[in-house]
Amino acid sequence: MPVFTAILRHELGRRGRVYVEKYHDAMKLAHQLKAIYEELLAKK
Repeated sequence: MPVFTAILRHELGRRGRVYVEKYHDAMKLAHQLKAIYEELLAKK
């Protein structure tokens, strides 16, 4: 059982990192925010 737990912890950590890199990457968020501002400014 302890080996399974270590493997599970490792896999959960790996998946968590993939999620954070995909959805919380600073550069991606900056580009998204810039696009929002540009869209709003274009409507004026």
